[in-house]
Amino acid sequence: MVGWICRGDADHPDGCIVIMSNAEGGVKPMFVGTDYTGSVWYDKLGRIEEDVTIGDDGRGWFHVGDGSASVYLKRV
Repeated sequence: MVGWICRGDADHPDGCIVIMSNAEGGVKPMFVGTDYTGSVWYDKLGRIEEDVTIGDDGRGWFHVGDGSASVYLKRV
């Protein structure tokens, strides 16, 4: 399982979070920053139904399915 954060730009300031797995899926903790504390993220691809809320420490626990990818965007 691998994951990364795209910080965004002037036109897309929230960026996105990508999680991929070529085998067993699971959960990956990702640090997105304390500026995002309390923000809620969802899987734009619709593969994961549960939202992720960023904690006080700036981390969220992002899910991905077996042999799949998930792209999380911030809910507005």
